[in-house]
Amino acid sequence: MIKLIKTLITVAAVAGFDETTLRAGKAGTKKYVQGAFTEQYTLLFLGERTLESFREFGILEDFAGVAVTDRYVNYWHASWKNLAGRQACLAHLIRDTGLGAIPADIREPLVTEFRRAVRVGLSRVPRVPGPKNSTRQHPGRDLLEFCRDRQDDVLRFTTDTRIWPTNDLASHCTSCGGWEVRGLAGRSGGCRAGGFSVAGGSDILPWRAGAPGFAVGVAAA
Repeated sequence: MIKLIKTLITVAAVAGFDETTLRAGKAGTKKYVQGAFTEQYTLLFLGERTLESFREFGILEDFAGVAVTDRYVNYWHASWKNLAGRQACLAHLIRDTGLGAIPADIREPLVTEFRRAVRVGLSRVPRVPGPKNSTRQHPGRDLLEFCRDRQDDVLRFTTDTRIWPTNDLASHCTSCGGWEVRGLAGRSGGCRAGGFSVAGGSDILPWRAGAPGFAVGVAAA
């Protein structure tokens, strides 16, 4: 099963890669959980935060898609020659700025463009008449209405960079079966239900439990 998940991630067009610390062994000893994931599959590997350990994980060397990562140097190493491209993780970039908010002189013109784009979209994609809960709308209409009616909720991360712009910053809890949000990148630990959460507050497990075809593999170092 692990070998199959590894193969499916390796041949994917886009995959995310991340790592986080994990207490392992004697008190004070820590290792790193490396993660590779797509929308349907996640593979975890217990190793180190070294280039050699990244190679031992065995995905990036053969991966020929676009890799979504933070700015850690090993992800950007020249030895990953098969990559089709890279995408820097937006959540990490925002966190790394250290800014409490996107500066107003940058944010406000973009918010104005966003608002205008939504209005134009609404004018070009009219609502289909009928009961709201039973009338199927044109593609994009519901999204446009959501962006119009919930603008503050869509753009809140631009005024407070402590707020995640994605709900991918969570991890699966082995006991309660849900996604236990820990609030800080790289934190791992138990939940009140007695389960264990890996990489809470990071991007290492991006999909919800129970999604069609969702599978997780754990490869021991």
